[in-house]
This record gives sequence, structure tokens and C-alpha cells, in this order.
Amino acid sequence: MGHARRTAGQRKYSYRQLSRRAVEPSDDRSHSRQKSGLDMDRLQQFWKLNYGGGNPRIEEIKAVNITHDPRLAVQIEQHPYPLLFATISGAHLYGFESPNSDVDLRGVHVLPLDEVLGLTCNHETIEKSGIHDGLELDLVTHDIRKFMGLMLKRNGYVLEQLLSPLVVQTNPFHAELIALAPGCLTRHHAHHYLGFAQTQWRLFSKESPPRIKPLLYVFRVLLTGIHLMEAGVVEANLSTLLESYELPLVADWIERKKTGQEKDT
Repeated sequence: MGHARRTAGQRKYSYRQLSRRAVEPSDDRSHSRQKSGLDMDRLQQFWKLNYGGGNPRIEEIKAVNITHDPRLAVQIEQHPYPLLFATISGAHLYGFESPNSDVDLRGVHVLPLDEVLGLTCNHETIEKSGIHDGLELDLVTHDIRKFMGLMLKRNGYVLEQLLSPLVVQTNPFHAELIALAPGCLTRHHAHHYLGFAQTQWRLFSKESPPRIKPLLYVFRVLLTGIHLMEAGVVEANLSTLLESYELPLVADWIERKKTGQEKDT
């Protein structure tokens, strides 16, 4: 499949370094901020590490109108609970959406106190799917307690949602969650991505005839995991990942997927 290469100027961080950068104060001012749970300097540094540095994907994202689709705003308004954030995941985030791909909307909601206190807690996950005003939508949000539990369980999928640059709704609490992300990164995330890749490969193996989409998911998951281990960066976009790993055949598959119909590719 070719040899991996690192792009010029790419920075590498170990997980121990990332954790230090997230929790160690550099001065009294940052220490006071850290006590409150948010260090904006480190937050900006982490965000730049993940999505800055002249990444051409950022300019591409700015041109994407999907995050400003008024039909998404309607779904946000109709959500039964307040949302801390809502971002787009799935094929749009991974960079190989088809013209008729559905929109995977992910987020975090906050349950009222009377639903949280007690022997059971309902509505920890809200799911909604279907076609709304011509938009095929798959919405999943988790209550903040459940979402943070998933972050602590080394779940790379929720980190991708949290750090997705395709933001539909945000507020300061979203930024506070992002600030916690560096401290959640460990080498054990490799197991998450390896297991995810094995699942995707089994799905691809069952295809007859085989389609491009499940195979792209296999490469996307593997390269995201490898890149996270090497660089400490959560990068879910496959085209961006291919800038560091020379796999020209995969780039061709992406073009075929983006120009074909969802069910056919």
C-alpha cells in the first residue's frame, strides 16, 4: 500500500506530552484558569495543532454550506433538550460524501435535574432519523454525563464529533469540552481504532459485489488511528490524511465515491 511519510513541518507529540500540555500550568494566570477547568491558551494551541497550520481542509470546510443549511437549524430548535454543541460527522466529515449522502448530526444535550436524579436516568441518548424537508438526517445526541463517560473510555469516535470542524451549533461549554480533549488522549485509543477497522473490514467482506464505501471506511479508521498515534492529532478527513500517507489508489476511490450515488458506491 506504499510507505507512510510525514509532511514537512509536521509536529509529533506523545500522549504523555499531550497530557502535560493540558494540565501543567505555565504561569499563575494559566494556573487560575486551569482551576476553573478552562485554559484558553492551551485550548487555542490544541485547536491549532488539530485544525490549524494552513491545513487546506479548513478552506474547503469554509466553502461547505451544509453547516448553514436552515433545515439543520430547524432540527436543533426541535430538539427536546438544550444542546451544548452539534456537529456533523460521517461521510461529510470524512471527506467522501456522495451528492445524496445523508447528514450525520451529532451532539451533546443536557438533561434537567429531575431526570438525572433517581434510580434510573432516561433519555441519555436521543436518536432521530428520516427525511425532513428533503434532507436525509441521522441525529444522535448524548447527555453530557454519558458523553464524558465515553470520552474517558478512550472512545475516538466521540472525540471526532467533539473536534469536528463542521459545527452547526456551539457555545462556551463546547469550548470547555474541547479543552478537556488533550487529557483524554492515550495510547489505548489504538485499540479503539483497530477494533473499529476490523468491524468495517468484516462489513466490507460481506459485500457482494464489493462497494467502495465500506472499504473507504476501513482506510479512514486505520489512518486516523495511525495518525493519532504518530502525531497526537485527531484527523478524521481521509483526503487530509492522504497528504501524509501515499495511497494514490485510495484517492481515486474517494473521487469515485464523491461523484457517484450513495447506494451505488
